Amino acid sequence: MPDHWTKWKLNKKEEKEVEEHEKTVYDGSIAMGNTVEDAQKAAREAKLAKTKAMKEQKMARAAAKKSGTVTTVATTAGTYIDKDSLPPEANTSYYEKLMDSMNVILANHNFCDIQTAEEPFNSKACEIALRKEGTYRCGINLLWIDPFASITPAVPLDHSRVVELGQFAYPDGKTPRHLQENFHVATDAADVDLLGKRGKWRGISPEEMQHSLIFALAKCIEDKAGAKRVDDDCLQDWRKIFLTAPCVITIVGNDDQMFWEAFRKRQQVIASYDCVKRSARQLAHEVRAFKVKKEKETGESLSIKDITDLFGEKKDLMAKSTRQGDMADGFVKDCLYVYDKMLSDPDCNQVLDRLEALFGLGSPLNSLSKLRVVIEKSENLETRPAVIDC
Repeated sequence: MPDHWTKWKLNKKEEKEVEEHEKTVYDGSIAMGNTVEDAQKAAREAKLAKTKAMKEQKMARAAAKKSGTVTTVATTAGTYIDKDSLPPEANTSYYEKLMDSMNVILANHNFCDIQTAEEPFNSKACEIALRKEGTYRCGINLLWIDPFASITPAVPLDHSRVVELGQFAYPDGKTPRHLQENFHVATDAADVDLLGKRGKWRGISPEEMQHSLIFALAKCIEDKAGAKRVDDDCLQDWRKIFLTAPCVITIVGNDDQMFWEAFRKRQQVIASYDCVKRSARQLAHEVRAFKVKKEKETGESLSIKDITDLFGEKKDLMAKSTRQGDMADGFVKDCLYVYDKMLSDPDCNQVLDRLEALFGLGSPLNSLSKLRVVIEKSENLETRPAVIDC
């Protein structure tokens, strides 16, 4: 078996893939306003890098087959992801799925060099900012953050929930135009050679944020290979997103501080959820206001079924927990019933205000079904506030 990548040969299908990649790079360079000479140079370099990556991949697979180990995917940096490099046992199954998705990405010609590609990060500006303020904000290559390096490796991760997040944010392979949330990274000093540690940065944001993008992109690539075609322009858009991820790099002194900083970042996400999630009462007000607005627009009286159908058409905009909980079947009917029988009364709202101020989303009456029970057990609007206040 040849012991160096230059001794391996590509088949016709692989050669065609290399040629297509070369053309894509050339066309992209011309589109960016570069000269023909520069575009040709970039295309030649891309062709060599792609060829090297594919031959290294073949060599690694052959070596793995010979040794009886897991088949892996080589990258242009000469590294690959395999089972031996996975974190501890707590999340073995989860990380194997993540590894598979990473390898799907790295095997695609649009991403074979993604782990070493450059982006807007500036090492000198980073060092200056860290020395002065302890924080540096920039765009980074998302895969410079190690997706397998969890601050809390013993905590089980839920693959289905992470995949769901990616599917909700990027349905049917829809490409994000930009990432809204910052990815937070910890470093122990201002003068650390971060460029030398690309791919091994320690993220302190909830790791599910990065993982959801990896799973979503891998699905997009797999759809391209299957019945659902996804063109290279779409994958190039994904590549741009991965190379321009918003990042905040912060000096964090030791492992204990890193734990608490990661804990705080996760709690910030949870606090945002607690703040923006609709309570049952807010949802009832929202559905009622929506009905009034639509009736004003159409000049017609809309039934419960009409409103239910309008929300049903937008189910893809609902998070899974919302579809299965607050906005499960029948929620429109419950919302309008609760509004008409209870929330149209200022005194009832005042009592519910006090409960939500005391308990937030944990209010004992933060449930459409419970509010229905209160309505059914009380005689009229005059007695209802007293029943709620009991």
